[in-house]
Amino acid sequence: MDVENKNKKDYKRDFSVFSNFYDEYKKPLIYLDTAASSLTPDCVVSKMNQYYTRYRSNIDRSDFVLSCKATEEYEKSRDLVSGFVGAQRTEVFFTSGATDASNKLMDMWVDFLRLKKGDTIAVSVLEHHAVIVPIMEKLSKLGIIVLYIKINLNYKIDLNSYKNILEQKPKLVFLQHASNITGTVQDIKNLTALAHEYGSYLVCDGSQAVGHIQVNVKDLDVDSYFWSSHKMCGPVGVGAVYIPENIIANLNPSVYGGGIVTKVNEAEVEYREDIKRFEPGTQNIAGVIGFGASVEYLENIGLVEVEYNIKNLNHYLVKQLSLVPSVTLYAELNGTNTGIVSFAIEGLHAHDITYLLGVSGIALRGGYHCSEPFVREISKVPLVRASLYFYNTFEDIDIFIKRLKEISLRLA
Repeated sequence: MDVENKNKKDYKRDFSVFSNFYDEYKKPLIYLDTAASSLTPDCVVSKMNQYYTRYRSNIDRSDFVLSCKATEEYEKSRDLVSGFVGAQRTEVFFTSGATDASNKLMDMWVDFLRLKKGDTIAVSVLEHHAVIVPIMEKLSKLGIIVLYIKINLNYKIDLNSYKNILEQKPKLVFLQHASNITGTVQDIKNLTALAHEYGSYLVCDGSQAVGHIQVNVKDLDVDSYFWSSHKMCGPVGVGAVYIPENIIANLNPSVYGGGIVTKVNEAEVEYREDIKRFEPGTQNIAGVIGFGASVEYLENIGLVEVEYNIKNLNHYLVKQLSLVPSVTLYAELNGTNTGIVSFAIEGLHAHDITYLLGVSGIALRGGYHCSEPFVREISKVPLVRASLYFYNTFEDIDIFIKRLKEISLRLA
């Protein structure tokens, strides 16, 4: 055990779910499923409750005190969320999550680039279903050719494959920043520079990166970047999209309604020119406010501290898992890992393992993890995934490993 972490703050005190779980089930909660959804600290829940109990109203266009307060808190969150990734507040809009963002961006870029039958786009086999499925449903059915970028043995984008595909002049490239299967972080800055060199635009899925590693979208130079609140201590049902200022004017809304217009009559509609043209209708106001609160919470901890904890815990987890009989690991072992280790145990089904762990209060996930093409490429079977965050401890890992070894022996 790494003694350096023994005196670290017990972050579990910030999350009532741990004590509540123990009170109800008389066992500790060992939560190793952050890649699917992180836990939410009490301060974020409290901030959202304040909206409902102190200034519940709609935002914008009203002059009464409740609406002004709600608008102020909503826009404060835009400042916090955009600043967290190095963007300007005028470059970030809110969505219902990464899947919503991916679908909207796909429609917006197809419209802007006038993509048609015979045109090409590029995507890696690593991508989440939030990207892969919309590509199949929205782009492939239009006759747009999808080129799949290969990966190397380290789960990184294969640069030879990438360059060969870029030479075919895809108009658009979709890449993830970090893998939800192996925790591998891609060199998005370099991959974006290469895409631009060949005249392609690049859209990046940052769902597994933001809140786990330092992200600066300006430095990455991406053409769009999207992520979710619920994987970084925020509430479910809200996400964000970054679009550079110089591109915003080229993209039209993909969903229409009130709040995004400046003029409507029987014959025409005029749209806002700012980032709020992409936020039609009534937004998830409490969710956005909670999103901002999660950023404040993480900034108070410090991303350096978050990364440090994840790194130490991840190294310990990999070491202990490698001692489990018949285990095969699928994880980033040499570079930065966002705290994700997937594995299989010969002769045991992933769902049997996760069910028996769950009975003991140990939360992991088994299956294809909404990245079935990637999992099938690297493994013949569904995988068990353990995903860590700063609130985990070495004791969590010890309890998990002890129970996993018991299950392995029992089912062998």
